[in-house]
Amino acid sequence: MHKYFSEIWQPKLKKFKFSGLKLIDEVNALNPRAVLDVGCGYNEFKGKINNLIGIDPYNSHADIQIKIEDYNTTEKFDVILCLGSINFGTHDKIVKELQVCNNLLADGGKMFFRVNPGLEHEASESKFINFYPWNVYAITEIAKQLDLAVLDLRHDFNDRIYFVLAKI
Repeated sequence: MHKYFSEIWQPKLKKFKFSGLKLIDEVNALNPRAVLDVGCGYNEFKGKINNLIGIDPYNSHADIQIKIEDYNTTEKFDVILCLGSINFGTHDKIVKELQVCNNLLADGGKMFFRVNPGLEHEASESKFINFYPWNVYAITEIAKQLDLAVLDLRHDFNDRIYFVLAKI
């Protein structure tokens, strides 16, 4: 995965209707004290979303190059972005990563997601990646399990699913 996401994959931020550039104004309108971009890739929101820290295990453009499971801080975030980053592996791995995010989320905070419904990428270098088959049922069940509210749920560009969870 390191080679694919550090050398081959390219962002398509401008193409996403709900989980792309529109998020800049939406997140900034929340006046967040702290924002965490999990799997930030090229860190495209840096300097556009206030108080943002981007983490990514594979991309050197991240503020901190680390996996979400290994990110250790006492800081709580008002907003967490998971735009294409929590998409890989088994159901248990997905829930574990989301639990870490939930633990980092401040009370009343929101998490914004873009997820892949299990579709392979076109590049041959990505064929070995196990894409989790996200769907509405998985989203609502995981939200219930983590005691999070589903605030929004829509289809976005390229068959991706956009959703927002909140800690109430």
